[in-house]
Amino acid sequence: MTNVLFITLDRPLASALNEVADELHRHYGANVRLATFVDPEQIGEVSNLDEIHKVKLHLSHVRGRPARKYSPRWAYVLVRNPFLRRRLQRADNIVKPWLLAQTDPWLMKHAREADVLVALDARAVYTVWELAQINTKAKAVRGLYESLEALKLPDEHVADIGELASHLPAGSGSSGSSGTSER
Repeated sequence: MTNVLFITLDRPLASALNEVADELHRHYGANVRLATFVDPEQIGEVSNLDEIHKVKLHLSHVRGRPARKYSPRWAYVLVRNPFLRRRLQRADNIVKPWLLAQTDPWLMKHAREADVLVALDARAVYTVWELAQINTKAKAVRGLYESLEALKLPDEHVADIGELASHLPAGSGSSGSSGTSER
């Protein structure tokens, strides 16, 4: 079963989202999920999606995984949280969604399982690019209809991570993980 994860920071057009999700269901039998940074009720009637999730900040999680009390991960969370809060306050509109996304367990779980990661708007490209660094088997594309093309074409014809990164606005990288270095 193919898994497609749409990620958006803005309100997508519900009719186009329905049309593409229906196409993905009928022709590819895909599970189609939407991770949004806006209230799902603002999106409108989207009946063809399997799940819609609003991304939230989870301070007790590391890369989407919970930290048990008194474990090394828990200690890391205690040290990290003040820095993460400060970084969220100072981050620009491109990096901030990625900082939120990496703490959300639902988003990280489905991003690891996804076959196609789709940025629905320009501000979601950096988040999809970072998720594609984690799930290197997933195809990363930008745009609704490009998600259909990603499933139609063989792997070598789909935009690679470096090509997706070319859509990033200048100066949108975070320290240590920015740039379009080849892996």
